[in-house]
Amino acid sequence: MRQFLSILTALAFLAMASPAAAQVSQLFEEFGVSPRDSAMGGAYTAVGGDYAAAFYNPAGLFLIEGSHAHLGYRVVDPVLFMRFKGHSVPMNLADYPSTEVFLLGLSTDFKLSGAFNNAITDRVNFGMAFGVGEYLKSYTGYVDPYTPYLFRYYERMVSLLSLYLGFSIKLTDWLAVGAGFVPAPSDAMARAMVRSDIYLPTMTMKTTQAQITRAFSKVEPLAGIFLKWPGNAWRDRLALGIAWRDQVETNDGKGEAVTKMVIHFPDGSTYTGLDTVTVPIIQLTGFSPMQASAGLMIKPLPAMTVSIDEVWKNWREWINYFEMRPAPRLHDTWTTKAGIEHVFSFDQDWFQTVSVRGGYYYEPSPVPAQDGPWNLLDNDKHVGSLGLGVRVSNLLGVIVVPVQMNFSYQEHILVQKHLSNNRDPQFGPIDYGGHLWSFAGTLEISF
Repeated sequence: MRQFLSILTALAFLAMASPAAAQVSQLFEEFGVSPRDSAMGGAYTAVGGDYAAAFYNPAGLFLIEGSHAHLGYRVVDPVLFMRFKGHSVPMNLADYPSTEVFLLGLSTDFKLSGAFNNAITDRVNFGMAFGVGEYLKSYTGYVDPYTPYLFRYYERMVSLLSLYLGFSIKLTDWLAVGAGFVPAPSDAMARAMVRSDIYLPTMTMKTTQAQITRAFSKVEPLAGIFLKWPGNAWRDRLALGIAWRDQVETNDGKGEAVTKMVIHFPDGSTYTGLDTVTVPIIQLTGFSPMQASAGLMIKPLPAMTVSIDEVWKNWREWINYFEMRPAPRLHDTWTTKAGIEHVFSFDQDWFQTVSVRGGYYYEPSPVPAQDGPWNLLDNDKHVGSLGLGVRVSNLLGVIVVPVQMNFSYQEHILVQKHLSNNRDPQFGPIDYGGHLWSFAGTLEISF
């Protein structure tokens, strides 16, 4: 238990101290936390029972029994296109960089040792979801706001260090509440000093610059409720979950750049009376909207789980890289997600269960119809997923603790769109779309 807590503390300080870890939430939102929730289409608000609940609904952590560590990997590969009027060959964006992220999950009911008294171990559970790697930048582009670019997928990679920590408190055998937070390095302040020396008559220029960045970490909260059916007959077969997660904005630096110019004459004299130019620095690198979800879980059979979520996202607060709001503004979205899991058990000492999973949802775009100067290109999308889990124990006499391998495959199909751009003075009609696929795998060890 002491090593467990040491790992947790180290990860929390790492997330809070790293201003370069720009995107903290969005990968989990789009592609899921673990292979299990990804395979079930993200319909996880009323499922719980593992570390992914720290992101979806921390109250669902109260279903955890024992202690578990998950180590895994996720890759996301986009194949996208834009087609402009007058060009028969589309701008193929298949060379977009892939996202590769290493995943870590920890969860416990604190009964691993005698470090805590029964008042805690009988009521409090903990879960952590962690991802680190490089992520395909989205929602904020380093471009002129009027230049066409794909709103969700921009070809610049940013560092990803996503960490969600959650706790649940069991109030009764059928009711739990939970709370959690994400440490977001979102208040980085920057100041750059630039000096340009021009030497006459050769017009040679020498430029020197320096930049100072200070990071201030914020903590964004999330909370949830998990309710089982109070009656004993359906206690473990019907559940309701409600969760809320605050908005997360991240930036690499915000402040100003000051430029001063000095002219050097052949006689060695200088002229410094030129105006000093001050330019604002705004480096918004990530945005995850405030959202709320309600989920229903039902077990029509003891080995089958069916889940449905309704998710609301508050997109109206989105701003771009230059802290400008689009015209018209984005609108909020509602998404219905559905997932299913069936667990097949085997009467073997070492080969215990095989879990088959599937999920689907249709997510509308928050970008409204555009016929003006803004060119935010975004698509509605169909998301389908499949997954598999295999649980073994005492394998070949070497692995004596229970081990589960989980895998998921997810396909995001972007509904092709046509932007007429009738009032755009620079760009004409545009067609755009494509698809993304994601694969994830984790190894879970229970102890």
